[in-house]
Amino acid sequence: MSAPTLMQRARAAAGTALVVLPLSSAPVAEAATLLPEYSVVGEYSSSGWFMSWFDDAAASASSFSDGVALSGDKTISDSLFWRYDDDAGVTLRRYDVTGIAFAWGGAIDGSLRPGDAIEVDFSLALDFTHTAPTFPDDYLYSSHHYASAEWELQIGLSSSAYVPDFYQSTPNQNSLTYSAIQGGAMQPGVYSWHDGFELTLGDWEAEQATHWFAVLTVYWPDSPASMGYEDQFDSLNGDTLRMSVPEGGLTVGVKPSPSTYQGETFVNQSVYVLPSSSVLRTAGTFRNDAGVEVWIEGYAETTETGHFDNRGHLNVLGGASFNSNGRVSNALGATALLGGNSEIGNTGHLDNRGLLSVLGGASFNNYGRVENHAGATLENRGSLYNAFGGSLINSGTLGLFGGDFYSFGVLENRAGGSIEIHAQLDNGDSGELINSGLLSVLGGASFSNAGKVDNRAGASALFGGAIENSGVIENKGLLSVLGGAAFNNYGQVKNAAGGTVQTALGANVNNYGSFDNDGDMQNMGTLLNALGGAYVNRGKLTNASANTVINEGYMLVEGELDNTASGRFVNTDTGELDIAASGRLINAGQFEHEGVLTTAGEVIVGRDGVLSGAGSFVQTAGVTRVDGLLKVAELDIEGGLLTGAGTVSGVDLASGAVLAPSGLEGVRTGRLGVDGDLSLAAGSRLDIDIDGGEAGVSHDWLDIDGSALLAGDLYLDFAFSPLAGQVITFLSASGGISGQFAHVYADGWNVSLIYGDNGVSLTAVAAVPEAESWALLLAGLGVIGWRARRRA
Repeated sequence: MSAPTLMQRARAAAGTALVVLPLSSAPVAEAATLLPEYSVVGEYSSSGWFMSWFDDAAASASSFSDGVALSGDKTISDSLFWRYDDDAGVTLRRYDVTGIAFAWGGAIDGSLRPGDAIEVDFSLALDFTHTAPTFPDDYLYSSHHYASAEWELQIGLSSSAYVPDFYQSTPNQNSLTYSAIQGGAMQPGVYSWHDGFELTLGDWEAEQATHWFAVLTVYWPDSPASMGYEDQFDSLNGDTLRMSVPEGGLTVGVKPSPSTYQGETFVNQSVYVLPSSSVLRTAGTFRNDAGVEVWIEGYAETTETGHFDNRGHLNVLGGASFNSNGRVSNALGATALLGGNSEIGNTGHLDNRGLLSVLGGASFNNYGRVENHAGATLENRGSLYNAFGGSLINSGTLGLFGGDFYSFGVLENRAGGSIEIHAQLDNGDSGELINSGLLSVLGGASFSNAGKVDNRAGASALFGGAIENSGVIENKGLLSVLGGAAFNNYGQVKNAAGGTVQTALGANVNNYGSFDNDGDMQNMGTLLNALGGAYVNRGKLTNASANTVINEGYMLVEGELDNTASGRFVNTDTGELDIAASGRLINAGQFEHEGVLTTAGEVIVGRDGVLSGAGSFVQTAGVTRVDGLLKVAELDIEGGLLTGAGTVSGVDLASGAVLAPSGLEGVRTGRLGVDGDLSLAAGSRLDIDIDGGEAGVSHDWLDIDGSALLAGDLYLDFAFSPLAGQVITFLSASGGISGQFAHVYADGWNVSLIYGDNGVSLTAVAAVPEAESWALLLAGLGVIGWRARRRA
């Protein structure tokens, strides 16, 4: 029997009887009371019928403050089961009688409410005798050697009045609901029982019930009496049975439910247990005081006008349901444990300032608003579901330690709040995760986003474990991909201005979708922009330490891309790297280039930097400065300036483009090597600075390990006075020279060019400004401006 077990456990937990007291200022409506109307003892058939006699005097019922007190006392002999048949002239067994039944009942004064309980306490006494009959040798069934007596007590409710009568079923046969307890003895003797149980009411029972009943049946199996052997073995021998319920020995009362109507308040000041078959409905206020326990095994509901105020300990046990359409508050210092296999639903407002824990196996579905305040803790070890339209606002600690967390609504982590993911968090396609505090995905955990993640300014998102994005992640604070983590982007990642993305040593970031960087991104792991991916960098991307950026897709640099001295950048054969007019590529490390690189901005290959491979390099505007090595299969300078003191591969310089060797670290003059052929188109321009007579040291030197095809214009910029007749070689080509410069602008000096087989030199004639040079200085202010910038 489950009901007594529940009561016993509750009493043991409380150390006393259960006590629930309403506030005097706002009491719960008075409980319904039970009125006694009949009490009787009669012959009974185990098929559930009263038979031919009643003894009204053997049972009684009276009212007391909390219900009714029932009693009864009846003695029968074994003659009850026999009758003398005049026609046959023998005593025959009565197969329609198996014992006796006590019946009490009456009306209900007032209205019951869901969650009310019919509370029963009882004391019963049984005394019976047995004289063993004699048996022939051929009739020795083991059951005939023993005597027994069994009883059952049933308490219930019905929707109509009951009047006892002969050949009528007992009241429990047409009940709305009842609860029962059984007992018995297998040997003759005197026995007693003392116990209690409850019958809890649901919505329908509370609404329909108008009457109550109690039925105590006694089954007393007769010794052998089989058809054809009627009383041949002396079984009718005067045995007796007495069943007694002492005065006040059976009490039945209504235990008021803590369910409240709107405007009512119920204060729980001791242990309260809601049994598995019961209902607790709060339309007013249910307050659980500090230090007090509430155990939910049944169905608890808070309506739209209701407030469940927990200041102590709330325990929702396995198999229970706890649903709120109103307000639930878990106070500072309070504990709410939502247990295994239970279902918790919220469409209202849940306020947590203590500890709220969803245990393993439990399900918490939020369709309303959950607020986890500063200093509070919300733990999920079961299943946490934040539905579309729902919101979970965290200012304390939200820990995901097991199970799953699915969010299709708003999950907001406010400043000072912390979300720790030790298991799995899925932000669905309609979900919005707003982080203004600390979001941590720890090693071994997983975070999947198909909706929107907004990591705001001042916030930190630490991504360990497995991260998968098919939605939108926007970062304005710090987004850090920890060592050992894998971050796969199939959607859009946007690092806004002011935001910082860091990838730690051993981390992997794989972009298959769109990655926009307007802030600061520092890679210390592996960053892959996969085939089909688009990475747009408007801020600063730094590939730091001995780590790798791999571009298989499209990468647009409108800000700064910095591949540091120990960094590795791989632009594969499918990779497209586009340096926009506002963009800047600084390579001080290893740049493996097999794809396409186009630039209209600034490319700097540092002194120890290497940019090499079988790819193509096309400059349409801007500046490329090479102080290290730039060696590619195709180097086309279609516009802008190519300069530096390093080495480049064979160059095609188009009309309008400028080639200018330069020095290192602020030195104006230097050597630029060309590992291959040089082709200068008509309209192109070669600039040479001359500060002295030493090639590559005090004057620029274009050193070509291949052939040179000359055209375009030569601009000479003197910062010293050469001696008349002094020869200065500024261009050499081991593969020979063809063509000549179309125009020479000598910065006011009268010079003569000498075209040799493998070099071009100049010799000063006189220091007299040339007329056309003066005209250029007066009309070509753009050139003067360019020279000023170049020197700067």
